[in-house]
Amino acid sequence: MALADVATVSPAPGKSPLVQRLNRFMEKPQYIAFVCLFALISNTLAAEPMVYTIYALLTAYVCIHGSDLLPLMPVFACCYIAPSVHNNPGRNEVSVFAGSSGVYMAVLGGIIAAACIYRLVRDRKKYFGRKYRLLPGMLLLSAAYLLGGIGIPDYWENGASNLLFAFLQGASIWVLYLLFSGGVDWKKAERSYFAWLGFFLGFVLLLEILWIYVSQGVIENGVILRDRIYTGWGIHNNLGAMLVMMIPFAFYLATKEGKVWLGTVSGSLFLVGVFLSSSRNAILTGCGIYFICIVLMLYYASERRKCTIAALLCMGAGALGVILLSPKLLVLFSDILALGFDPNSRDGMYVHGMEMFLRYPIFGCSFFSPDLTPWGWSTVEAFAGFFPPRWHNTLVQLLASCGVVGTVAYGIHRVETVVMLFKNRSAEKLFIGCSVLALIICSLFDCHFFNVGPTLFYAMALAFAENVQK
Repeated sequence: MALADVATVSPAPGKSPLVQRLNRFMEKPQYIAFVCLFALISNTLAAEPMVYTIYALLTAYVCIHGSDLLPLMPVFACCYIAPSVHNNPGRNEVSVFAGSSGVYMAVLGGIIAAACIYRLVRDRKKYFGRKYRLLPGMLLLSAAYLLGGIGIPDYWENGASNLLFAFLQGASIWVLYLLFSGGVDWKKAERSYFAWLGFFLGFVLLLEILWIYVSQGVIENGVILRDRIYTGWGIHNNLGAMLVMMIPFAFYLATKEGKVWLGTVSGSLFLVGVFLSSSRNAILTGCGIYFICIVLMLYYASERRKCTIAALLCMGAGALGVILLSPKLLVLFSDILALGFDPNSRDGMYVHGMEMFLRYPIFGCSFFSPDLTPWGWSTVEAFAGFFPPRWHNTLVQLLASCGVVGTVAYGIHRVETVVMLFKNRSAEKLFIGCSVLALIICSLFDCHFFNVGPTLFYAMALAFAENVQK
């Protein structure tokens, strides 16, 4: 059943005609585009209060009148990428997330949380008796986060902050996984819904990067100054990694939805956007994910000849562009080319992280390291006190912050995800798996798995992969 055909499904009895029409609209790609458009408006025009109000109202509507909770996936995904550079809470002490306006934003967050709790209570019977294959490992990892640092000297100097941050990290993995696993009618959920979400998110991210180039003077004297590539929710590395995670969904649409040219060209544009992010980590990972997705597309595509032509033309156009523009491109990217494979102080950071692990090998030294601390980008003390600097590598972070206990728990969670993705494998699972793989690889050189937003998207992706019907 195609996504556009969902409108023909008979509505649930007892709903008004307006509610029925709205619920049908929320099952279409147009609704996802609508939600994503507001994230772009917020990011470029600093319209956070208006946009987050709309998101809170949408959440309340879905939780009260929605046929299921699937339409909340675009809302939660967009909340992370909506903040504008003007309202970056880590750089601006008077952003919309602070002071009296911050109280209003907190109220909106409370409305979203209360609406979800209401729906959970109302539909509680749907959550019992289900199999949550990934939940044991997720909860085990969350418990390991909470145990991080137990027993170190002066633990309680930052103990409360550590417990709060650890809880937030753990919750980002399992809350949305649990919410959607039990709150979506998976028998009628369209298999391409999450792919459309990733597709539109990819264009939001691409347009955000282009807006940064225009508004922040990224190119000067023909050279990209990557220090100027940042927005309200992250820097160039964050933008690049999130965009890499969206590449597989464009190729899924090319493979399974018959959108061969739309998907292939869009996936290629996303890769161009990754290059424009100037994140070396994201660029290398993005190239690998791009070619894996082409292989999967050619393996699963029913229109294999058309997909082959589209892939060859896109790669050929890219190669030709590089050849013809190579002199200008060498100048344009000279800032990152000069860095080469310079780890940019990460090697020293990893050594310090391992020193902390060797001091406290069982439970680590907590997320708020008492002695050696990694580099942090935030200049706002209150924000840095809530989001501590991290070690820029998932394994080093786990060893330093949670010791052997946290690392083993992560390993169990990772094994569970791999088994789920490859057991009864399908195109849906494998393309989502590519997005998950992008997050895992990018997190080997950065903090993405501990940045909350990417992990929330990761949790929704796992819920979709595990439960979507073939």
